[in-house]
Amino acid sequence: MQKLSLPPLMSCSYDFADYMLISTFTEMWQLETNTFHLPFSEMTITLDDVRILLQIPVDSKQ
Repeated sequence: MQKLSLPPLMSCSYDFADYMLISTFTEMWQLETNTFHLPFSEMTITLDDVRILLQIPVDSKQ
C-alpha cells in the first residue's frame, strides 16, 4: 500500500507561472493522443513526472 502526502500541494503557487510558456504548451497539446506535439518529437507526461515536478512525497511499503 502506498502512502501519499498531499500537504506539499498547498505550497504550489501559480504566482511565478510563465503564462506564455503555459499558453505555448496548451496549443501543442493533442486531446486525441494525450501528448504534446513538439517540433522534435511527441511527449507525454506521466504521473511520476507530476510527482517529481510538484515534489509530492510518495512512500511505498510493498
